[in-house]
Amino acid sequence: MAVGLVVVIVFMIVSTVIGNTAICYIIYRVRRLHSPSCIFLVNLAINDILVALFLLPFSIATTASNYVVVSKTGCDIIGFFQHATSAVSVLTLLSVSMDSILRVALRHSKQIAREVKALRQREMAAVLEPELGAQVSAAVISGQYCMRKPHSALRADIKTALTLASIVGVLFIAWTPYIVVNLWSSHTRNYGTELLQSIVSGLYYSTGVINPYLYGYLNRIIKREFKTIWTNTRRSFSQIRANKIQQAEITSRKSS
Repeated sequence: MAVGLVVVIVFMIVSTVIGNTAICYIIYRVRRLHSPSCIFLVNLAINDILVALFLLPFSIATTASNYVVVSKTGCDIIGFFQHATSAVSVLTLLSVSMDSILRVALRHSKQIAREVKALRQREMAAVLEPELGAQVSAAVISGQYCMRKPHSALRADIKTALTLASIVGVLFIAWTPYIVVNLWSSHTRNYGTELLQSIVSGLYYSTGVINPYLYGYLNRIIKREFKTIWTNTRRSFSQIRANKIQQAEITSRKSS
């Protein structure tokens, strides 16, 4: 069982580092993704990479040796970093939420200001020239001067809200068992079975694996860039393999 757990942890480390590094690279590469929300996603990705590189290796050592390989001070440090990275994730999601709320509020305030300006123009036109005022009134009623929210902006807001809700949902599902078990253990001094600890810890750390692919699934641009990177990687490996085969054929011909 220990070997299987070590393999799973190594897989989680590799997947977390590769997926979140790809997210950072894609956001850096694509200018359309240079927005506050995407910068916060980069912050989440870097946080997940640090968790995979500095916290998960201790789980490998503990699982492989069947006992705690660090001192009490080391356990305190690891616990501190676990809580710190969790706080970073929560605060980053809070920042994404506040950014989305402020962006929508600012857009609506600009829309209201334009509509108020259009209404004032209608009133002034009605005072100065009744016929022109009637034309402007008809234009305002028909929506010509009312700057309604574009469908693209509405879709972007819905997409941002869906992404945020999905990330929060994944964190809630993955972190709740870990928090409940740890609170129960701290009060009862009963840490449960090794299998229970492995399951809740695996769920806790699985968010680093899930998040980058969740971003790619919910964001069309990131999904497209993921496909491009995957295609280029496969093409590069195919080219390397073809070059090796060609080199082997040339070598065999020379030797014969």
